[in-house]
Amino acid sequence: MTTKIDPTNVMKTVQDAVEQTRATFESFTKASSEAAQQSYQQIFGSAQTQMQKATVDAQKGYEELAKFQKETLDAVTESGQLFAKGAEAMGKRAATFAQGAMEQAMAHAKSLMSAKNVNDVMELHTSFLKQTYEKTVAEANALQTMGVKLANESIVPIKSKAEAAVTKFVKAA
Repeated sequence: MTTKIDPTNVMKTVQDAVEQTRATFESFTKASSEAAQQSYQQIFGSAQTQMQKATVDAQKGYEELAKFQKETLDAVTESGQLFAKGAEAMGKRAATFAQGAMEQAMAHAKSLMSAKNVNDVMELHTSFLKQTYEKTVAEANALQTMGVKLANESIVPIKSKAEAAVTKFVKAA
């Protein structure tokens, strides 16, 4: 018994098989493409998120650095202004002292001219030298005290900024 094969049925079966293979291939291709796209999005999405975060962190760091530099410059400027005021006050005091010393020396010279004898000259001159020495030592001590105070006061803005920076960086570490 031989079976007769109907060419129309064979063609239909082949066409169905081709269509099924094409559909399976398209389904496989679509699923592979979607899986690849998801992997791509996960990998590069994560990388993009990390890059965005790094960019934000870098911008924040730059802004903090710029703020720190401005605050440091402000502290140095304030320190310089305090020092300039203090130095000016010391200079005025020294000039006033020098002017007073000159006036006293002129008055002493006049008193020496009016002395009646050598003993009077020696007494006037000894007294003048003693007073001049005591006033000069007192003035030097006063200027030294002013200088120490000036140094301590003018360094405060810079010292405060440095302490704040150390505290911040130690806290960050």
